[in-house]
Formats: sequence, structure tokens, C-alpha cells
Amino acid sequence: GSSPDHVIGICRGEALKVIEQVRTLRKAELQLHGKLENIALHELNKIGYSELTEDEKSGFAPILLFVDRQTILDQGWRGLQAVLSEPYPVKVFILDHGIPNKEGALGEARQLQAGMLSTMAMANAFIYQGGLGNAQDLLQGLADGIAHQGPALFHLFSLVPDLHRVKSGSWKDFDYLSSISRAFPSFRYAPKSRQDFLKGALDIEMNPHWKMDWATEQVEDTGNKKSVYTITWADWAFTFKGWEDQFTKADPAPDHSGLHDLLALPAEQRRGRVPVITRAGKTGREYYEVSKLVMDIADEALAHWRSLQELAGMRVAHPQRFRKEITKELTAAFEEEKKAIITEYEDKIRELEHRHTEEFRKKLKENLVNLAKMARARQEMSAEPHNDEMR
Repeated sequence: GSSPDHVIGICRGEALKVIEQVRTLRKAELQLHGKLENIALHELNKIGYSELTEDEKSGFAPILLFVDRQTILDQGWRGLQAVLSEPYPVKVFILDHGIPNKEGALGEARQLQAGMLSTMAMANAFIYQGGLGNAQDLLQGLADGIAHQGPALFHLFSLVPDLHRVKSGSWKDFDYLSSISRAFPSFRYAPKSRQDFLKGALDIEMNPHWKMDWATEQVEDTGNKKSVYTITWADWAFTFKGWEDQFTKADPAPDHSGLHDLLALPAEQRRGRVPVITRAGKTGREYYEVSKLVMDIADEALAHWRSLQELAGMRVAHPQRFRKEITKELTAAFEEEKKAIITEYEDKIRELEHRHTEEFRKKLKENLVNLAKMARARQEMSAEPHNDEMR
């Protein structure tokens, strides 16, 4: 229930206590070595929290702050980010069930995603997002965040079973679905690891199929046949209580397209297609047409996931511009190579023509000389006198 200003005030008060303790210890150490002078005392009185060593800052006990999803939506990120921009070890825990209010759901998704990304951009707080499903990764994220000398933000998936109409035998099923549908992807952001802006600081590899847009799994079709099914945010929304009207059961139709296939297309190419998801039924897969609201939020979830991939170094920034530049470079290189090859072959053809022409001239000359010799020999034979004794 504390306001951001109240929390920051508490932190600054605690920081002054730590600084005073450090001054006392440093002063005692200077006295011990006989180095306590007016200049040294003046420098001691000037030190602030940022001048403390990591060991000295460890005297500041972490302050834990717990908020829920609705508090963020009601009050926005401004106050929370003010706390997280300070150098003090405030550890903020956001407990989030991951289910938006149907009215304003798209705005909720954008607000939460934008808040997380802008908090990363401050490059000050350690951030961990995830759930209880991957206990080892969760414990490591908590340990790293608590050990971080500055602030830390933990955005944790917290299941509320009563908000789901689809029941499951284990809470882990919901935790896993929230992650694999890109509704609540896991990631770890460590600002001290960054190399350039956010590069090197963000890790998303703990997610299923983290190199792909969506995760896939094997499902059973009619006749015990297996097929690959792509899971999207719509599969997560299908479990929500009160969202039944966003899914319409239907028979397979020619204009049906898997939601993931439609989301891969530009908006103008989606017209005339009906997005569907499938669920396991008693006689095989059952088809459900998806509402525009669900499709829009799934599109937003995909855009956010791609942003995380890009910041983690898995996706090239500005792919269209990059593709055009590469195409231009490759085309220029191809034309240069083609020109060089044509020039080379033209030179070879000219060389061959010259060589063959010389050989032809040489052979023609030889033949002409031989013909001349033969003609001369015939003339000489014709000019010789006849021998009568031979008759």
C-alpha cells in the first residue's frame, strides 16, 4: 500500500544509515594507519551511496515490495519505474494471473508489455519473468535478482484456478500453457551483462521452442493419427471463464485457416479467411472460430515475443530494410561477376578465333605450297624428251 515516493523516502533513509556506518568504519581505518587528516575527513563527508563499494552496499538490506496485476493497470508504470530507477536494492514482485479483462483486453496487453520493455531500457533493474513450472529457472532467477546490488523486478505468473473454465489436474498445465502460448514468456534481464544497449543482457532460452514464433506439439487426430498443432495465445484464452463467446464451434470449412497461419500474413492478405483453433473432442479434433479480439491480442503477443527475440539477438532488426540492402548488394555482386565472366569468355573466344585463324592460314599456306610443288613437277615431267628406244 506504500506510494512510490514513500518507498523511495524509506530507501534514502536506509542509505544514509549505511553511508554513516561506512564513514565510521573508514574513519577508524584511517586512524589506525595514522592517515586521518583534514583532507581525508572532508572526502569522507562527501561520499554518497554511489561511491560505496559492492561490499559496503551489502549492508543495505533488500526492501521487498509486492503488487498485483490490477495495481499496475490502475496506477500505471510511472511510480514503479521511479522506484526501479533508483540505485537501492528494492525487490518488486508483481503477481500476475495472466488473464485480461475482456473489456479493454488489448490495451491491457500493450500496457503490460510496454512497461516491461521500457523498464529494460532504463538498464538499471534486474528483471525476471516466469512461473513456478520451471522451478530450477525460477529459483535461479530469484537468487540472481536478490543478489543484484540494485533494484530488481520479478514478474511472476500466479495461477487463480477460479478464473479458468477449463479444469486440469495440475497447476503446472496452466503454467506451461501460459508460457508456450507466448502469453507469459519467461526471460531474464541482467543489466550488468549488456554489451550495447540491451544486447547480451536478455536471455529467453528457457522458453519452449524459443527460436520459433510459436511452439508446437503432437496431437491425436481421428483414427489415432498424430499431427503437429501450433499453440497460440488463443489456446490460452480458450481456458478463460467468461470468454466463451469469443470462440464459436464450427464444422471444418474451406475458408478456415489456422490462427498462426493467418498471423504470419500481412493484414491485407487475411481478408476472407476465418481464424480457427482446434481442441481435442470425443470423436477427434473440434474446430472453433476465433473472434477478432482474440486474434488481435494473439497478434500483439506475437509482436511482443518477436521484440524479445530481437533484443536477445535472435532476430535481425528491421528485416525488410536488411533484406533490401542484402538483395541490392548481392545483385551488384552478381552483375559484377557476370560482367567479369562475359569479358573472360569473350577474351577466350577472341583468342581461340585468332589461334584458329593462324592455324588455318598456316595450313592453307602449306597446302598452297604443296600444290605449287606438284604443279611444277608435272610441268617438268611434260617437258622431258621422249625416248624412242622405249617404244
